[in-house]
Amino acid sequence: MLMRELAMPIPQFIPHRIIYIGNKHEQLASQLPTPKEAAATPVENKHRWTVYLRGESGTDLTPFIAHVDFHLHSSFSPPLVTVKAPPYEVTKIGWGVFQVKIVVVQNNGMVSEYKHELDFSREDTYTKHTLYLQQTVSDEVEEGVKHISL
Repeated sequence: MLMRELAMPIPQFIPHRIIYIGNKHEQLASQLPTPKEAAATPVENKHRWTVYLRGESGTDLTPFIAHVDFHLHSSFSPPLVTVKAPPYEVTKIGWGVFQVKIVVVQNNGMVSEYKHELDFSREDTYTKHTLYLQQTVSDEVEEGVKHISL
């Protein structure tokens, strides 16, 4: 009986996709490019940035992802942006960096949470992550990323 309880099968392969979470950055000139941006942007906002989630080598993630929630700093309106179709990204203009929480809700109900610190020191900054596509026995924590099994 004891041997049977300990002999639970361990999955050798958990379906997953490699994703990249990052941001692009552009320093704006002293005059903003469009009148709409100029009217809606305070003078101190000199950075246009895009935070994104992408599949490795252009992998199509639509069969797996229901939507991606980008939790921005509370000074943005709205601070929560939900993207339901690719490209999974948000572009804004601002003055400084902050940590963006990215929540991926999959079509199967699984939820994964990631964090990305905006970086204005380079044009493109990203980190590589694993998006698990099936439930695991327990929550997994990998490099500050929590994969939540529902």
